[in-house]
Amino acid sequence: MANSSVIIFLTDSPSKLFLKGEILVGYFNPKSFFTEITYVLRERGPHDEIALKMFSGDASVKIHYFTLGKTLLKRPYLYSNKRLEKIVENLESEIGASRAAFIRGVNPFIESYIGSILAKKMKIPFIVSVHGTYDIAPILKRTPKDFLLRIVINRIARKTLKNSAMAIGVYSDATKYAWRHKASKVRTIYNKVLLPSSISYPNTEDNLKLIWVNRLEPLKDPRNILRAISSLQNVILTIIGSGTLDREVGEFIKKEKLENRVTWIKSMANAEIITEMQNSHIFIGNCNYPGITKGTIEAGLAGRVIILNRNKYASTEITDEWVQICEDSLEGYKSAICQFLNYPELMPRLFNKTQGFAFRKFHPNLIDEQWVDVYKRLGN
Repeated sequence: MANSSVIIFLTDSPSKLFLKGEILVGYFNPKSFFTEITYVLRERGPHDEIALKMFSGDASVKIHYFTLGKTLLKRPYLYSNKRLEKIVENLESEIGASRAAFIRGVNPFIESYIGSILAKKMKIPFIVSVHGTYDIAPILKRTPKDFLLRIVINRIARKTLKNSAMAIGVYSDATKYAWRHKASKVRTIYNKVLLPSSISYPNTEDNLKLIWVNRLEPLKDPRNILRAISSLQNVILTIIGSGTLDREVGEFIKKEKLENRVTWIKSMANAEIITEMQNSHIFIGNCNYPGITKGTIEAGLAGRVIILNRNKYASTEITDEWVQICEDSLEGYKSAICQFLNYPELMPRLFNKTQGFAFRKFHPNLIDEQWVDVYKRLGN
């Protein structure tokens, strides 16, 4: 669409994403579809401009900030209809005169809800991408605050999704969440990730090199994998990620005397993760939660062997068509690793199987084409 523009409401700080190295060039401007992008943010960061320019590809960028106040549980009145109407009124006077063809929200949270109301006032389509399943994700700390927060999140999400012309689930369970919460039109479009610049397989005569990429959280706990590695020879692991389990995982590595066999990198830019992945034989992880991680998709595109567990929360995308599935236990991971430790010739054979599946489902060009199709359909 020539000279098209979009207003995007973000929930995450682009400055924080920039510092983490999680910026994907052109992420919000597939196939250079837009000539101008206006971003609406609550939080001002020192690297917003450079981060958003990278997100926008060759589109011109405008940034608008608005104030909502503290969190809902601390200041409920800030989220009253009267308060929100005032915010939308201010936004309409400040950015409503733009020639935007669409408004997009990233996650159906309060920012996107405000965007959906603005879109209705401007009489343009509102699109929201859904990156989680906020009604069935397991709760570990079952405090009254946790339950209240979930109720509030889902109520806002339902209002946001009902207001959308199209909801995009970034994996199948997120798509089902959008349907459950009354979105009228829903489509699955996976998160766009980097495609490796060159794809090859490392020498299988060296130590078996494993890589784990995720946040260190209770539902993403690598300690059973570490237990399996501790019981094997000629296996090394690189962990990329950090989180609430940093201290426990660090102590466990010392306890098992794995310091010389486990490399732990708490933060790494996306491009460097891809390089590290290409230098590894196996991507290993656990899947005790709904969804599919960017790391898993990247590993598939790189043609790595992927070992994951499954439980009742695991995404429906995690199948034996491209993933080696095991139990989330010492014996489960040990058995899966030993298969390739004892028969390394199996790994190159799985290269085409894994990569072929990933290219059909997750290739970045395909993701761009799907987003462009959404904009064209809604713009007509």
